[in-house]
Amino acid sequence: MVGRKGVGKTAQLIDADRALSEDRLNLVCVIQPVDYELTALLDVLRRYRVKESRNYLIENMWKLLIYSELAKTLIQGAENRPSGIGPRGALVDLRDFVDKRIPSVREDFALRLEQIVESLIEGTKPDTRGIAMSRDNIGAALGGILMRDLRERLDAALSHHARVAILIDNLDKAWDRHADLDDISQLLLGLPTTGGRVDDEFRKGTGYEDLTFWRVVFLREARHPDLTADA
Repeated sequence: MVGRKGVGKTAQLIDADRALSEDRLNLVCVIQPVDYELTALLDVLRRYRVKESRNYLIENMWKLLIYSELAKTLIQGAENRPSGIGPRGALVDLRDFVDKRIPSVREDFALRLEQIVESLIEGTKPDTRGIAMSRDNIGAALGGILMRDLRERLDAALSHHARVAILIDNLDKAWDRHADLDDISQLLLGLPTTGGRVDDEFRKGTGYEDLTFWRVVFLREARHPDLTADA
């Protein structure tokens, strides 16, 4: 959803969240990063100029953010029920795994994103050591094994839902007249590509072919001085 600044995109996101959440079969995740964290992600992305390494970084970064936000939403939703999360079941397994292995999932999105950026900066190296080594470094920094284990528990927990709606706002906060449009575009365009793969993975993992994923990105329409039309 694209619109100029001030037309009410965030208000529409809030309305969509409220309307979709009325159906208990829907799981609604709202992702709203802050501008300085997106800028930090772009700084990490610039460390990788080889296309394959950049694509791998973007895909796995988005996967981790989507997985962790799904886990947080599922756990909080269950804990906020009058009956609580219960003594056993898929949600209990998910909560116990998160609390023991990935407690950062419980943090606010901005704090979680900050930790991801710090891990990438500390754990990744430039492309000088080759694509295979870059992938290994990225996988280690993002916790590739933990992501796999987390997704397996999400598979079981999502079996109680028919639709997953991911509403994403503020991705345009890093835009300014000095921004590198190529880097920003690659980061943003990696979301629908990764999202489609995430959809397929969850349908395969849960065994529910009818499980529906919606991803709605709310973006500000911006004019760049080098472009003749709105982008």
